[in-house]
Amino acid sequence: VKSLFIFLTCFRILNRNNFELIDPEICNGPQNLLYLDLKENKIQIASGEALSNCSHSLQAVNFEVNAISTLDTVSLSSLRKLRSLIVGTDISNCKALKSTSSNRTLNSNPISTILYNESSVPLPYFRKLDLHTNFLANLTEEPLNIFNQSTDIKFSLSHPVHDVTNTSVTTLMFPNLQVLDFSENFIHPDYNYSYHQSLTHLSITNSKIADKPYIIKQTNFRGLHKLKTLYIRRNRVQGISNESFPFLPALQTLDLIFNAISTIQEDAFRSISGLQNL
Repeated sequence: VKSLFIFLTCFRILNRNNFELIDPEICNGPQNLLYLDLKENKIQIASGEALSNCSHSLQAVNFEVNAISTLDTVSLSSLRKLRSLIVGTDISNCKALKSTSSNRTLNSNPISTILYNESSVPLPYFRKLDLHTNFLANLTEEPLNIFNQSTDIKFSLSHPVHDVTNTSVTTLMFPNLQVLDFSENFIHPDYNYSYHQSLTHLSITNSKIADKPYIIKQTNFRGLHKLKTLYIRRNRVQGISNESFPFLPALQTLDLIFNAISTIQEDAFRSISGLQNL
């Protein structure tokens, strides 16, 4: 009974309601609030302003499936214990969005604006950021500075409902990143991955890394010495040159399905002796 009481007071599940704003009363209770689930509401701004009363304890917030167009990192920076923030909406895995019996009007958080302050200090315990299905025109480091300690980031944009211009990704310096999903974005084929030397998993599926079919070169994934899994699906890869992956000694899984590969040179994979799945 005691364990159940702690769960009910430390974990607040308020999904599938009609909140348009975050009520400060959410933080009131006999226990320190750790997890807040606001999925499937009508909230328009992902903000930490109304959560100031639980800024000393709150570790995870879920804003999935709302109407969020603005991510307010200025106010979120006050949540110093925050470890996880989900603002993205993975439509493919969202039963509510796919349900034909639901009479609710559900959204997919068309985030187009990030409010930020250049002087904001990174959240010291932050680990996971999900911005799946966003409407951002550009992704740069400064607006996301408070999430600098992230180890798991999902920037993928997979939006079958709206016809939008995909995000243009420039260099992001997140030194502790281990999992990075760049799927469905515009990634330059010479993107500098050396800033992510801790990466173990990278997905650039359907990332339009070239305007026309191209050949993977030795310099494409420089610096990813710890990478174990690499997904390059649906990227119009035409060929793989000799020793194309000299900087991926730990690679175990390489996924190249749904490309246009017609040429693989004899020693293309020689430098990745630990490759198990291709």
